[in-house]
Parts: sequence; C-alpha cells; structure tokens
Amino acid sequence: MTVVAVTKAQTTSSETESLLNRRIRIRRSQVRHFVAVMAATDRFRGAHKEVCLVSLFLLTRFPFSPIVTTHPYSLRISKMSEQTTPYQVAPKTPLAGSAASEIREQGEITRRSFPIVLTTAWVALAAALGGVTSIFVRFLFPNVLFEPVQKFKAGFTGDYSVGEVDERWKDKYGIWMVRTEETMYALITTCTHLGCTPNWLPSQNKFKCPCHGSGFYKTGINFEGPAPRPLERAKISIDPADGQVVVDKSVQFFQERGEWTNPDSFIAL
Repeated sequence: MTVVAVTKAQTTSSETESLLNRRIRIRRSQVRHFVAVMAATDRFRGAHKEVCLVSLFLLTRFPFSPIVTTHPYSLRISKMSEQTTPYQVAPKTPLAGSAASEIREQGEITRRSFPIVLTTAWVALAAALGGVTSIFVRFLFPNVLFEPVQKFKAGFTGDYSVGEVDERWKDKYGIWMVRTEETMYALITTCTHLGCTPNWLPSQNKFKCPCHGSGFYKTGINFEGPAPRPLERAKISIDPADGQVVVDKSVQFFQERGEWTNPDSFIAL
C-alpha cells in the first residue's frame, strides 16, 4: 500500500509539474506575441516605457511569481496578452448583403452570360483580324491616280458648226472643239496661269478665266490678265477606218514654240 501511494504521489507531482510547464510555455508564448504586436504600435511610447519593458521581462521569465503577477503593469499586460493569442486572427468586416451580392455578381460569369461573353470575344477577335487583313491587302496595292481618258473619238467634222466653240467634251474630257471655215482644232480647257478652267463667253467671243481674269481669243491666244502664254492644243486627226475625229490629249502643242503649224495640231478642211 505504501509503494502504491508513493507511486501515485509521484505521478500526481509529475502531472502537476507538466501542467505547470505547459502553462508557463503558453504564457511566455502569449507575452512574446503581445510584445511583437505592440512593437508595431504606439502603446509602448510614453513616460512608462521602461517600466513596461521591465514588467514584460519579469513576466516572461517568471510568469507565475506572486510579485510579478500582482504588479499593476504585469496585470495589465497579462490581461492584454490573454486577449491576443498567436493563433487569433481578426475577422474581416463583412459587407452589407446587397453590396456583397452585387460585387460577387459583377466578378462572376454565370452559365447564362457565358455564351454572350464568348460571342463578344469572338466578334472582337474577328474584327481585329479583319482590320489587320485589310491593312495588309491595301499595302499590296500601290496608290494609283486614275485620270480621265486621254484619247477619245469626238464624232464627225460635220457634227460641229462653223465659227462656234463646241463645249460638249468640256466636262468629260476637258476639250473645246473649234471649227473655222478652213481648219478644226482642239483646245485644252486649262488656263495657262494657275490651271483654272476658263468659261466660253459667246457674247464677248472670248474665253474668260474666273479665277484671275485672264482672257483668250477663240484661237486660244491670250490678250488680257496674268496668263503668260496661249492655251494649248491637243493632237487631232481623222480615223481612216470610220472617218471620225480622234483627239489625243497626251500630245500637246504650244503656240510660243511654233508648234501650232504642226499638221497634227489641226485638221485641214
């Protein structure tokens, strides 16, 4: 019986010591965590900083000492350390129900909205690829200036009245057809000053430029305004196949160079 009692006493003493050591470790862990938390705040800044540090040191070394545990600073620190444990995590403040649901709905793609999102993405991708393709195709073709036809058939000589300026080809080809009793020639409708298009004034029997007032006779000779030289003539001939008048603007004749005497600058009637 005596041996059993001794054994039980030793067991009880061992359990008590183990429990005490466990409490000491927990208390020291709490104090260390409290010190780490408080180091990042302003709670240790003040007139009693040194006293607080000493109390923390004593509480860490002798957590269950009657002198230490009854000290006001130790009681305060011990109470605060118990409230803040190493395993305590401050919960996040939840949002209001409607606001939280709206945020979740904005950030989620439901099964109903997924086809719409997928279709929009494919359309955007197709538009981007189409734009890149169009730019690439446009790059393959150089810039070309499409000018009016330079050579055309103007009908028969009998279609034009003697002594008149015919303007039927002015807008389409930029040509005035002029027929006299002996010749027929084609004047280009471009002012030799700055390239404007003069108007034929039958009442004054002259060409008058609306831009700067240059004037030309029916023959194309300049006589007033800033135009420096006469109008230009285009090559004119008769097609032997069908007898029609053929005008070729790519070949031009200048009066100041003496080219109006060239047989290609007029048709002898």
